[in-house]
Amino acid sequence: DLEGQIHLELGALYDRLKDADAAYLHMEKGNQFQAQIHKQAYGERFDFLAKLDQLETYLTDDLAASPLPESDVGGQRDPVFLFGFPRSGTTLLGQVLDSHAELQTLEERGTVGAMVRAFEQMTQGRQNALAGLTAEEVATLREVYFASVKQYLDLRPGSTLVDKMPLSTMHAHILWRVFPYAKFILAIRHPCDACLSCYMQHFAMNEVNACFLSLEDTARVYAKVMRLWQRIIDVLPLNYHRIRYEDLVSNF
Repeated sequence: DLEGQIHLELGALYDRLKDADAAYLHMEKGNQFQAQIHKQAYGERFDFLAKLDQLETYLTDDLAASPLPESDVGGQRDPVFLFGFPRSGTTLLGQVLDSHAELQTLEERGTVGAMVRAFEQMTQGRQNALAGLTAEEVATLREVYFASVKQYLDLRPGSTLVDKMPLSTMHAHILWRVFPYAKFILAIRHPCDACLSCYMQHFAMNEVNACFLSLEDTARVYAKVMRLWQRIIDVLPLNYHRIRYEDLVSNF
């Protein structure tokens, strides 16, 4: 693993020197080492790609007409969900929002993942799993989510939670079904920059980050995630705002 890290570090240094050929060569070697060392995670990247396809099946024609819960179920205000794609400026934007006295940003914790796992365990692949959620099931999923939040953050009375997790984009339809009054922020960056930046990072390895060990897989994931997002906003009345990273840094 150390040799791979050294190549990635050399790639970053050559990039600073604006030597693109040398930078890319070392990035490529570094990621090849990572793929060899983390063979299990690298093999499991196909499971993640299949997962994206599975998530799209929850977008049924009757989803938008699902009965919605009250906004204050359990006495908890619906959060703001900040997502997009890794390396698209979500961290910067999350820190900016956290500086507001009435907002609290939660940085990349497994809160949404815990709720989605509970949803999948609850529904067991049943037909129209998302659209067919009962009011009681929605309330349970909200409880799972806020119990997970409580592990990481003490919400101040009256403050609004900003849950920042880049790839929560792929769960936006599930989030809307459970939190229909939530606000969503999509952080977007030019796909060439976002994908190349993912390829250049030394991420902790798992089935998702293993996709970033080649530019081809990175581009494939980006396209799948953004296609899913486009379908979600075509089907559902999400209250969302899109902000471009390039605009954020050029006109703060």
